[in-house]
Order: sequence, then structure tokens, then C-alpha cells
Amino acid sequence: MLNSALGADPASRIFYNRVKGEVERALAGIGFASLTCVRPGLIGGSRDEFRFGERMMALALGAAGPLLPPKWRVNPAPRIARALLDAAIDARPGVHVIGSERLS
Repeated sequence: MLNSALGADPASRIFYNRVKGEVERALAGIGFASLTCVRPGLIGGSRDEFRFGERMMALALGAAGPLLPPKWRVNPAPRIARALLDAAIDARPGVHVIGSERLS
């Protein structure tokens, strides 16, 4: 299981998304019997560290949530954790991606 990111792509111009995509590709190349990459968007929930930009984005996306496509909604941390746990328990053969739209 890997907690990756929405937009993960080894060819991305965005450094963060490119690195996440490279990590996914490298792990897939190892040949694990089962690999699930969870790609949340903005992770919702409380944290000890204050990040102004993330907080403002969470407020904006939270308020607009019902109007946004599921892919762009805030993903609650417990749902992400549940997806990772379910993937570990199920462990289906192959490489699987759980997109942010399934975590909203």
C-alpha cells in the first residue's frame, strides 16, 4: 500500500506529482504480488502542524464540496486510512489505484 497523491504522474511538470508518480512506478517495478496506490486529493482532518495554504484550500473546497466533482473534494483522513486498511486485508493480485473520487 502506498499513500500517493491526486495527479501522481512520472511525467508531470509539478515536482510533487512527478515524485509521487516515480515512486508508484518504482514500486510497481519491484513486482510485489499486490500493490495498491491510494491517490487522495486534499486530506481533511486535524493536524498538529498549521499550514496556512492547506487550511485555506480546505475551507474553500469544503464549502464548495457539494458543487465540485468527487475527484476534487476534500478526502477525510479516516476514509483514506480505511482504504489502505481494506487494501491490506484484501490484497488482490496486481497493481491497483484508488482515486480521490472513491475517498470523498
